[in-house]
Amino acid sequence: MTDVPNSGGSIAWADGDKEIAFLSTKSEVLTPEHVWTVAAAGGTAEDRTPQLQGTAFSLSGDPQGRVWVSVGHGVQSDLEEFRDGELKTAYRWQQGFIAGLPVRSDYAQSSGQIAFNVGDPDHAMNVAVPEGDHLLKITHEGEDQLRKIDLGPVHAVRWKSKEGVALEGIATFPAGYVEGNKYPFFVLPHGGPESNDEFDALARIIAGLGHVVLQPEYRGSTGYGAEFLAAIYQHFGDRAYRDVDSATDYAIAQGWADPSRLAIFGWSAGGFMTSWTVTQTNRYKAAIEGAGITDWESFLWTSDVTQFD
Repeated sequence: MTDVPNSGGSIAWADGDKEIAFLSTKSEVLTPEHVWTVAAAGGTAEDRTPQLQGTAFSLSGDPQGRVWVSVGHGVQSDLEEFRDGELKTAYRWQQGFIAGLPVRSDYAQSSGQIAFNVGDPDHAMNVAVPEGDHLLKITHEGEDQLRKIDLGPVHAVRWKSKEGVALEGIATFPAGYVEGNKYPFFVLPHGGPESNDEFDALARIIAGLGHVVLQPEYRGSTGYGAEFLAAIYQHFGDRAYRDVDSATDYAIAQGWADPSRLAIFGWSAGGFMTSWTVTQTNRYKAAIEGAGITDWESFLWTSDVTQFD
């Protein structure tokens, strides 16, 4: 029906079945992150969200002809509707995120009833449904247990690196955190690298051991637009490292982190970042590398999907 310049994903009928909507990208990255359409009869596809300051993660249609798109905006995600050729915010879960696309009820398809998974730093993932222009949580699994646990604060934080790059991250503090005290510190770069962090349990567990944890959304992360996502193409080590290390600078400057008790831990791409970091600086007293790549030549032939680069 059409050729796209890079990878594609998700697909749905749109505009009364006159068009097909899908996700793709023009950049050098592998993540389909914009909404595109092509006429149902075929032809040239068009990027309908060229100025999107976020990342379209997934897309689907429903029996009522609506096209739903899960869109990441930094460390939060919204559910948006693709209508009249543009994205329009439909639902948002304050102080948290909507996990994925809505689920439709098979027994009530005619009513258009949909449901979502929603999460935030202080509650377990649960189900919510639309009620007017907002969402109403209808399950509360895990909340009785969480009420018995002393949890520290969690905040989305923002800073600029030494290069002037505007960055965001999630800071998680231990229970009983006292402002002005310095704590053992973990910087926790995510995997991917074309991914991002949402409020999750792992940082909570590490903070529960008495650490301050900062998860930096370094260049190459999703949720900040195509330019930010593609910024580490052929620059994964150097640029991403400087962004991750700037998170540690920020935590020290805020008075959260004890400069003599710094650690770094990452998995997959974050594991690679951990290995790279210890070749650049000795500031970290501990470095935990999980499933990272340290020999690219052997990786090409022994990964779960053989790669030709």
